[in-house]
Amino acid sequence: MPTIESDRGWKIVTIFAWRLIRDRLSTRSNLAARGFAKARRSFIQLIWLLTTWVIWRTQMWWSNPLVCLGIG
Repeated sequence: MPTIESDRGWKIVTIFAWRLIRDRLSTRSNLAARGFAKARRSFIQLIWLLTTWVIWRTQMWWSNPLVCLGIG
């Protein structure tokens, strides 16, 4: 009869094997690749945000923003 400890052990082995086959283990090279991708995405998001802010600022009349939206 299987015990809880042996079931847990098999789950850990199964997860490890799945990660090994799919190259998802937390190795130094995988962590470095993920960090670079995250940094690049954050940089692109920052550029998008700043561009959107500049466009918004140049298109808005800050004395009365509702006028710009056509409701004021």
